[in-house]
Amino acid sequence: MKYKKIVLTKPSRYLFYIVALVIIILLKPKESLAQQPNADKAFTFTLNTTAKTSAGIFTKDGTLIKTLWSGTVYNSGTHSATWDGTDDESKPVSPGAYLVKVLSNNVKYTWEGVIGNTSDSLSGPSVYHSIEPLYGMAIFNDYAYFVTNYNEQSTSTFKFNLKAPEKSIAVLSKGIAAKFVTTDGINVYWGGKDANTPGNWFVYATKTIDDYETIFDFGQPVKTKYARAYKSVLDFSPEATADITGLAVQKAGKYLLVAHQKLNTINVINKKNGETVKKIAFNSPGILTIDKNDDLWIVSTSDEKSTINKYKITSTGDLVPLNLKITDIQFPLAMAISPDNATILVADGNNSQQVKAFNNQNGLFKWVYGQQGGYTNSPDVADTKFYFGDMRNPQHTTIAYQPDGSFWIEDSGNCRTQHYDANLKFINRIMYLNSSYSTGVDPNKPDRVFADYLEFKVDYTKTLKGNNNSWTLIKNWGYNIPPKLDSRYIRLHFVTTLKNGRTYTQFYNNETTKWIIGELTYDKGIRLTNAIFDNNKTQFYPDGSLRRKTVIKLGQSVTWSIRPLISFDANNDPIWGAEKTIATYPSATSTDPLKDANFNLYHAADITSSNILVSYDNVRADLVNTTWHLGGIRLGDHKWLWKTAKATSSDYKGAYPPDGMYDYRKLSYGGSISLVMDKNIFWGYYGEGWNGGEVNKWNHVYDDGLFIGQLGVAGKEIKNTEAPPMMAGNAFSAVLVKTKGVLYLYHNDESQHGGIHRWKITNLNTIQEQSIPIRL
Repeated sequence: MKYKKIVLTKPSRYLFYIVALVIIILLKPKESLAQQPNADKAFTFTLNTTAKTSAGIFTKDGTLIKTLWSGTVYNSGTHSATWDGTDDESKPVSPGAYLVKVLSNNVKYTWEGVIGNTSDSLSGPSVYHSIEPLYGMAIFNDYAYFVTNYNEQSTSTFKFNLKAPEKSIAVLSKGIAAKFVTTDGINVYWGGKDANTPGNWFVYATKTIDDYETIFDFGQPVKTKYARAYKSVLDFSPEATADITGLAVQKAGKYLLVAHQKLNTINVINKKNGETVKKIAFNSPGILTIDKNDDLWIVSTSDEKSTINKYKITSTGDLVPLNLKITDIQFPLAMAISPDNATILVADGNNSQQVKAFNNQNGLFKWVYGQQGGYTNSPDVADTKFYFGDMRNPQHTTIAYQPDGSFWIEDSGNCRTQHYDANLKFINRIMYLNSSYSTGVDPNKPDRVFADYLEFKVDYTKTLKGNNNSWTLIKNWGYNIPPKLDSRYIRLHFVTTLKNGRTYTQFYNNETTKWIIGELTYDKGIRLTNAIFDNNKTQFYPDGSLRRKTVIKLGQSVTWSIRPLISFDANNDPIWGAEKTIATYPSATSTDPLKDANFNLYHAADITSSNILVSYDNVRADLVNTTWHLGGIRLGDHKWLWKTAKATSSDYKGAYPPDGMYDYRKLSYGGSISLVMDKNIFWGYYGEGWNGGEVNKWNHVYDDGLFIGQLGVAGKEIKNTEAPPMMAGNAFSAVLVKTKGVLYLYHNDESQHGGIHRWKITNLNTIQEQSIPIRL
């Protein structure tokens, strides 16, 4: 069979090609069309004033598919920009109608300082700040010398001028964790240990005339593991059980005495040449103090009972009992001798929490100052009450007399050292917060600010300072909190006053592993309610609701739910309604902004005023391969409305990203928490180990996922600056509150500034959003 050759005429060929092309287009899968590159699409936007801007491409339902830029400043006028037709993964999007949103603002972020610190400056070398509270004090002439024990990367030895106690002065650079200090007027003797070795307890001295280290003939050099090398130390011991428990020096005599309770010895050292004269066996010696006659008082403990006995120090360094004993005491924590040698003051712990005075010549009781039991019966803070310790923490304090007969005593539970005159009238104080990891603010009464169990009353009309009544310590709620209900990372973090006018918070019971709601009562302290719930990621919110999200597992759905507060019972315990789902996400992936954070970083279901649920993943790249760290889901929906805070590469080494990206470089810790107020979202980054330092950065995002601005500072920016402005260590406990239309961000500080930081956020009314239609 022969086939006839078909020859198309020229017009027929054109028609054939056209039909074939149409068929190919019609049969081509729609998704492949979206893979075709789109030509750049231009658009314009206009600004009435110079502003910081961010822009993104949105679908008709408000989903952000591409962030074009973040945090770029444009001058006033009309500007042109383009979109290349791709999404955030650089994939071409389908043809159709889209919106370009340009967000502009001139929001201002002002670091206002800290609450809880009486230093004369907000930053600089004179600021009191330390990981631990003041541990010991000794006074000579115009200066008080004090120690703060462990202080990580900073010194623990200081002094202040008695005429200017609001200014701290460092003595030597970072060295041992010093717990004891005493002086004979020529030298100041400091006792402690290398904090980074099991033992290595020793004493060293500095000269009162210039603070230089004193060299002793029998001293030995010691290099600490991560700090300074000492030229000449005394009483060195590598034993882990060689804890120094007492340190005292004769003024006219020649001996320095060092007590080692666990070794049952008191070492007698020639203070001029550093030679250890003898080691005296003594049962459980503790605190030491020497009076003006160079006689020695010793606290010793036997069968959990403490006594104070007086001894004569002979010319050969032996101790001879003087048959003077102080017994009207429960648990002596510190001692000091008055300048006239007539009185020995003793700080008494346990159920006393008082200062007691005894006759230095015969040991007889003279007077007592302070309310019996301290804060046992009431959280109200007063200058007539002391908080030396509680059932959770070791008790400690220190006492030191000035030459004028006034004295300083550490009120350790309130993070302050009080100054009283010889007639027991309060004069002034030194206050700073040692390491604090829990910050709270009552969102419905924002003048109530909390650091751990301390409550401050804040006056927003005054500039933050240490001595102008811009803040006042008014309550300490911690005394009767048992260990089973205590977690230093969530102490009074969830405080809120509800519609019945009563204030509540959330506790975790370490024994039952359940959560319990407590009420802060003004007459009886903390009242535990009968509102108890399982440890299932449930969190107490400012509106009284209980919110939670399910455990996040890759490939499985995530659900957010809420139980609304509906009423109170006869005991004013909250009653909640049935749990209902408010949002879901069908299948969690490793690139989604989802994370099961520890409870101190956990926010179950923060919701904007526009009904967007916010989710934050705070971890970094070498733990989970997350691409996006912040996301929003519309209530009732099951997909991301937007995702932002995209990660840098894990080997990123530049400056901290100024455009809202998540810094993924390798370090100990990365992000902290996210916070929501109205349409404003903040996410924190504290970067432990960032470039060998720390970070305190907070990124501000709008409820559409676009970047507004950034506040804070990174370690590289303030290197070698003491108490640098805006810097905080491990700042992961934070609260957003609004009062009189102004937004404030409060956060904790481990030790950089010794207080609760406050940021004022203004010009929120400058946030403008332009929508420009665009079509592919």
